[in-house]
Amino acid sequence: MEHVLNKDRFWDVAPAAERIFGHVKSHPELSEMALAFDYALVDAPSSRAVAKFSCSSLCRTCHANVWVTAATQMDGSWQVTHLLQWGD
Repeated sequence: MEHVLNKDRFWDVAPAAERIFGHVKSHPELSEMALAFDYALVDAPSSRAVAKFSCSSLCRTCHANVWVTAATQMDGSWQVTHLLQWGD
């Protein structure tokens, strides 16, 4: 697994980057939040990636971290899921 701290590097090394960022922008639970990329873990051989985003807004509803995971399935499709963690 490669630990990627830079968003541009993530786009360069992770085939899943497009799906992950697309998920963040289009999912109803996430799309209204001001999320910023923090870092990612990328497994190049399997194309699996996990990216952490945090809310860059000071609003109460945005005190959160979001973990988005993308992995290829046996049929070549992608499964993208997220975990939303609310802060204090």
